[in-house]
Amino acid sequence: MDATGGNGKILSRFTRTFLARTEGLSYCFIVPLTLLFVWSNLNLSVEQFRILALCCAIALPISFITTHINNIIVIAPVTRYFKKVTKDTPVSDDEYFNAYKRFMALPYVHSVGAFFRWIFGLSMFNIPLIVFGGLNPAQVFNSWMMIGINAPLGAVLYFLLTERIIQRYYDMGMFVKIPRGLPPRRMNLFPKFTASILTITLLPFFILLCYFIMIIDEFQINHAAIYARIAVFGGIGIVAALMLSRVLTRTMIMKVQNIQAFLKKVEQGELAAYASKIAVIDELADINIGVYSMKENLRG
Repeated sequence: MDATGGNGKILSRFTRTFLARTEGLSYCFIVPLTLLFVWSNLNLSVEQFRILALCCAIALPISFITTHINNIIVIAPVTRYFKKVTKDTPVSDDEYFNAYKRFMALPYVHSVGAFFRWIFGLSMFNIPLIVFGGLNPAQVFNSWMMIGINAPLGAVLYFLLTERIIQRYYDMGMFVKIPRGLPPRRMNLFPKFTASILTITLLPFFILLCYFIMIIDEFQINHAAIYARIAVFGGIGIVAALMLSRVLTRTMIMKVQNIQAFLKKVEQGELAAYASKIAVIDELADINIGVYSMKENLRG
């Protein structure tokens, strides 16, 4: 009998799938974006490009190897568990506990790891380039801004992508029971939406900011006035993004709370209870209607 329910091949490809859909994003999207940023916003001379190329020749292999070693270590408990399930080998309680704990923590661990890996990896380019390349203040600012852009972007993307990956495997029924004393991790919607919306909102702003700084430096425009305007409008953008994320999150939480309140009444046996109506019809409203229809069928 197949213990995996016909999903043995999917389980055996977990490591490759995990790395391809997270680290693959880095090498196919974020790294090209970073190279474009360097070309357009650092305005390096020929000699500075030579120093950068030398840094790349040294730092890229180190970053690539350490990243993959770190990822393999991080997912090792899950990989070992999936291999045993695929081969229908008995799994001890400790192995299941460790695999489940790491599996549920993967979005958080992978996201935090990506954040610091981007800082460490790009610093291996920045520090030698600043020390030996003779960068001017605008170039130094933009080189550090490159880290300020990539680290949060990588963290948010890695979290969301890893969440999608583990949900797929969770839906396959690979972790049916929750170990005693280990409740699932909980993330509130507000920090999740805030981080995502701020990243989406501020990413193009910071990229354009670096570009404008290079133009200001190159044409020797009145720095103080321009920087003051950038600071004002940048602050307005950050505040607006925070307000938007809060309003959006509160709108979703309000609908979820309506559904939870109705389910609580049904749980207590109040089959005559009515569900609160949701004004704007979306997926949460569909869930609300579906739950009410289920209650009515149970009542019937």
